[in-house]
Parts: sequence; C-alpha cells; structure tokens
Amino acid sequence: MNVYVYRYSLHFCFMPVLQNALNAVKEQWNNHSIAYNRNSACPHGRPNVLYILPEEKGTQVFRSLSDIGNNAQSILL
Repeated sequence: MNVYVYRYSLHFCFMPVLQNALNAVKEQWNNHSIAYNRNSACPHGRPNVLYILPEEKGTQVFRSLSDIGNNAQSILL
C-alpha cells in the first residue's frame, strides 16, 4: 500500500483522540491560577477571567480585532 494511505488512516483514527487531549490541556491552562508576585507588573488570577473581565483586576483591555487577511501581502514582503 501507499504510504499516504497509512498516514491518512492514522489521521482518521487518531485525530479525535489528539484533539480531545489538546482540548483538555487548553482547559487546564486557561483555568489554572496565576500566583501573585509582588515584583511583577502582571496581574494575577485565572487566564480566562483576566481575558474576559480585565476590569475586575484593574488592568487595561488589550483585546483588539486584527485584519490579517488584508495585511498578509505586506507581512510577507
């Protein structure tokens, strides 16, 4: 058999397993607690809360929409 058939078969069989593992790691990371550090200017708390409600910790909102589609050519040049 062709090596590509084996590769696609493995992708088909194991992609859901890998995606579930990656989703679990993402959830753990986004919900872990960042400890307070008095020598740091970074806020402490949980990453999900810091992203969704930055005002709760007295920080700025750094979220912004990016327009990568229109700037793709200028980035590549």
